[in-house]
Amino acid sequence: MGMTIATMTWRSLSRGWRPLLLVALPLGGLALALLLRVASGGVDEVMADQIVRDLATGVIVPLAALLVAVNGIGNEVDDSSVLHILATPTSRASILLQKMLVICGVSVLLGALTCGGMALIMGSRETTSWLVAGAVSGLAYGAVFTALSTWVKHAVIIGALYLVLWEGMLIGLAPRARFLSLHHGALAVAEKFRDTRAMVDLTDLSTIGGVMVLGIALVAGFLLAWWALSRMRLAKSS
Repeated sequence: MGMTIATMTWRSLSRGWRPLLLVALPLGGLALALLLRVASGGVDEVMADQIVRDLATGVIVPLAALLVAVNGIGNEVDDSSVLHILATPTSRASILLQKMLVICGVSVLLGALTCGGMALIMGSRETTSWLVAGAVSGLAYGAVFTALSTWVKHAVIIGALYLVLWEGMLIGLAPRARFLSLHHGALAVAEKFRDTRAMVDLTDLSTIGGVMVLGIALVAGFLLAWWALSRMRLAKSS
């Protein structure tokens, strides 16, 4: 089927009201950054980096990736329409790979534009590192939320709870657990692209630790989603 599944997934994301839903959070972040700059006559570099770190990479990008994953595959799993695709001769691995390519690609784009755009608007000197942080964060969350969307209904609620309880609260209370955080994994990679004189530290997680976290997220996300699709196919055949 070539890249037919990828094309179908892209059309699903770009149909009707869905594009407006997917870009609402990123546009809201950009609007907030502009409002802060205009209202205060300029945002200092420290505050700009803190806002992008905590709001953009910590909230907006993960939620945007969650919405992309739910609309890219989650809704099809919930209404069982994905079974029609699984019934084709295309392997489950190929189907999932094509869907993840689109889901993660859109999440990367939204993440990079959100973080890079907010940093640029507010006058941060570390725009490149924020582009990297947004892109890497979108990639990792896109993979993880793809897996989540194949396993549970109401993935938006479960994903939001994960972000609030795990990434927001528990990781903040237990800094030593940051090697289990996708947020800090993305920040650790972005830290490599920052000026050594930058006044805001993004994370105390090492670059190697960040790469490992993100690599595990990608592989685990694919394998878990593939397992979920495999079980659906077997259930249909039984």
